[in-house]
Amino acid sequence: FVDSCFFTQESLKVEQEATVDESTFEKTLSALFHDPGILLIGYAGAGDLRKLAASFPHLECFRRVNAVFELSTFASKLPGVAGLGSLNRLSVTALGRPLDKRMQISDWASRPLSRDQLAYAALDAAVLLPIFDVLVELSPQQDYAAVRSSKHCSNWRFTLFSNSETGHETARRLKAKALWLVEPSENAHLDPGNRAAPLLLYLVSQSWPVHSQGPPPPSEVTTEGTFVDKTGELRILARDVLTLAAVEKAIEGSVFSSEDGLSKPGYPSLCLGGFVGASKEKALRLLLSDGVRTASAPPPLLNEGQTLQATADSEGAGAAGEAFARTVRVEFNPRSGLVELADATALFVNIEPVSKRSRYPNNWGDSGRSLSFFLRANQWQGGTSDLARRLTGSSDEVGVLLFARDGNAHKSAPGYQFVFCGRCAVDLTEAAVELSGGLVKVELRLRDAEALQASPLFQALLYIQRQKDSDKPPSDALPGPAEESCAAPPTSAAGHVDRDDAKTGAIPEEAVAVQEELAAMVNQGDVVGAMTRALELAK
Repeated sequence: FVDSCFFTQESLKVEQEATVDESTFEKTLSALFHDPGILLIGYAGAGDLRKLAASFPHLECFRRVNAVFELSTFASKLPGVAGLGSLNRLSVTALGRPLDKRMQISDWASRPLSRDQLAYAALDAAVLLPIFDVLVELSPQQDYAAVRSSKHCSNWRFTLFSNSETGHETARRLKAKALWLVEPSENAHLDPGNRAAPLLLYLVSQSWPVHSQGPPPPSEVTTEGTFVDKTGELRILARDVLTLAAVEKAIEGSVFSSEDGLSKPGYPSLCLGGFVGASKEKALRLLLSDGVRTASAPPPLLNEGQTLQATADSEGAGAAGEAFARTVRVEFNPRSGLVELADATALFVNIEPVSKRSRYPNNWGDSGRSLSFFLRANQWQGGTSDLARRLTGSSDEVGVLLFARDGNAHKSAPGYQFVFCGRCAVDLTEAAVELSGGLVKVELRLRDAEALQASPLFQALLYIQRQKDSDKPPSDALPGPAEESCAAPPTSAAGHVDRDDAKTGAIPEEAVAVQEELAAMVNQGDVVGAMTRALELAK
């Protein structure tokens, strides 16, 4: 057993040139670590591999390790040895003898290591082989080849990123481990975890079963806001997504009507008053589906070699945008109902019955022309923050995009999907209300409210609360449940709503019957049934 610290330099830059001894050492370990035919057995070995890659970033041999068999997880699945919890107990059970652990808490930072320390480290490694043989005999397969191909055997890759502006962003997105530079000669007293030491590198770990193809290496966040995550998926930061092209196309196009399908052939299109999917991510992806570009460059795609490649020409932009939307995942905080994009802010709300008495309800007002919304006081800052400028429409951007769904529906129900409710802005005629808990309540004014009345899906969202709505709409309000229906205005030959006819109020009798049917179901408490019925009508 040899202490590698005798002839290797620790905590150096990636581009540091290896010494002659290090080159020989690296060549030897590369032959062991990179050969998929050699099984490497470890006990909690992933932590040791990370430390090696972090301690010697200038040595390539620690960047990729193949066929690492994790003995602890394998033992935890076998009868008679599961739940032992330590290598010492496993040794007693499998070999009938304990390990000498007296050196476990000795000073391992001092050099040179003592003979007892070297013997302790060597024994911890050597004992793994006979234990492995015993456990294979206890396994149901009792076959080395079957055990080798099991989920307990993995390949590992360790990628290092430099301490740069993009490196900081990459580390945050990839949840990378920060490595702090410690010069052994000058700063030996510093703890590597001491943030007073200068930051050097970020380390990202990837692992995958030996019998499967591994993901591509992660990439730094580019100036276009894209990066490849640890699973190999292409992602784009939400703040770099431009929405103008997709939103204008949806607003200027036809309203979702009862004669439309849920989506057009292929990838769904953003449609005013139509379903966009049950998740926020699906809704955000639709903003990328029409060839829309990111804030600073064309959308990059993953080619067959799994590398980033930008689409250079503008021809076929729609197809490129659709392919990009299929491939990319938008990176945002999934727990927040507010997602800031490059030129807009997307709001996601759950509409619940008034009788549910939610603490912070998103309630409709003025027959679907307004909606209450809550945000943190530090986000609003008395209406002076950049976010407040977006929400009030005082900036030169698209502003606010609203997505709403039935919050009372079961997640498996057809009605549990967000509906695109168009553009909106905070109503400045209604003062923001400061609440306890550091929240602020504002009223959103829907800019596309009149056109939305033609959508049966939007009408179903209104019905959720209208059963308890005692406020009578003004005389010039949009038609309510007891008046002329707006559930399904006349449609053109193509099956889309004719907006001129919708504005004149020329509503067919069939639509009135549909509205009354949905309203009756909601009044009887069958909100999910009403949403399901609306979905059937949409088909």
